[in-house]
Amino acid sequence: MPASDGERKLIFLRHAENSGDALTEAGIKSALDIGKQLLKLPISLVVVSGAQRTAQTAACVLASGGIAAEQGVHVQTGFGSDDWASWGRLMDSLGTNDIKTIAQADPGIVHAASSAVDASIAWILARLGESKQALIVSHNPIVELAIWRLTGEPPAPFARGQWQAFSC
Repeated sequence: MPASDGERKLIFLRHAENSGDALTEAGIKSALDIGKQLLKLPISLVVVSGAQRTAQTAACVLASGGIAAEQGVHVQTGFGSDDWASWGRLMDSLGTNDIKTIAQADPGIVHAASSAVDASIAWILARLGESKQALIVSHNPIVELAIWRLTGEPPAPFARGQWQAFSC
């Protein structure tokens, strides 16, 4: 749904299916399909975490959807992590990638990521202007952390290629 007058939207998308840091063939197809879903949304700004799989997802979405993001594609490392290994070990030990469970088990790792996520959201909102929409392509559980920081409610874990828009 397009943003109405004075309303901004952030569209959070978890990158598509990957192997290592590159999309699989299924991931490419999924990202192309997502572009067709987002075709009617006037996205003016795209932000990726800096990982190849997020940039590749964004490229497929933009190409397939014919989306001309007039403010371009930007890297905001706050939607990633310098320590994915610690996140991975924690999620493996917990048996879940649910952000609320992760925050209860290790508040420090989530607190550290929260500052970077908050700064990245502020950066986007400062550039977005009124009645504009931004597409943010990131990772699980950072997508969920960003939504939690934005809305005050932790969402369920996103599947690869899942997206959701939020007014702000």
